[in-house]
Amino acid sequence: MTIPSAGDTGLAVPTPGILFAAALAAALAVSCSEAPTGPPFTHTVHRTTAVVVHDSLGAPAEGATVRLVAAFDSAGIAPVFTATTDADGVASVVLPQGWWGVHGLAAGSDPKVAGAAFIVPGLPRPEIDTIVVRITLHTPSVARGRVLLGSRTEHGGTIVSCPPAPPFAVTDSNGAFVLDLLPLGRWTITMHHPGFSFGLANIDVTTPGDTLTVADVHLDSILP
Repeated sequence: MTIPSAGDTGLAVPTPGILFAAALAAALAVSCSEAPTGPPFTHTVHRTTAVVVHDSLGAPAEGATVRLVAAFDSAGIAPVFTATTDADGVASVVLPQGWWGVHGLAAGSDPKVAGAAFIVPGLPRPEIDTIVVRITLHTPSVARGRVLLGSRTEHGGTIVSCPPAPPFAVTDSNGAFVLDLLPLGRWTITMHHPGFSFGLANIDVTTPGDTLTVADVHLDSILP
């Protein structure tokens, strides 16, 4: 399937799963490298980003919650911004340049979601340019799976998330988790447990309202 892309960036955008997995790998590599010696100052460009949210019939989705998550930095931190759409279905946020994922949620008894990945470009594009990202709401999907901790018999306590979607889960004693509110697209599930290796699993959400089964992920102990 084709993942919704940034409307007016004029740039090719990879799938969200590749975006976050590649960014995380790069961040970990940077954090483990030698400290740079006097790097030159680089100017970070900030741009107004307008996220336009529509329902499946093309009508503006007023009051939808928009969550924007940046790629992980060298400390493993991903900045997060939230906003609410106006009567025209638009939520505007000023974002620094770089890779971003966006998740839209129209809450209620029958919630709808949407998602996309995009780039806030740096120079030489004029800083006054506004980035427009258009997403369309649909029925959310669910992902289920297990995270197993080395040779342990008790596998609970792993934090599982799928950015930029807002929910996170904590595995039970069997290592089982459930993530909901997932939009269409290719996403990367992240798994973190203190004392164990970091886990990643890619998922392809191709059908609204689908339930996906994620293959078991095994985390190795990193303690001596």
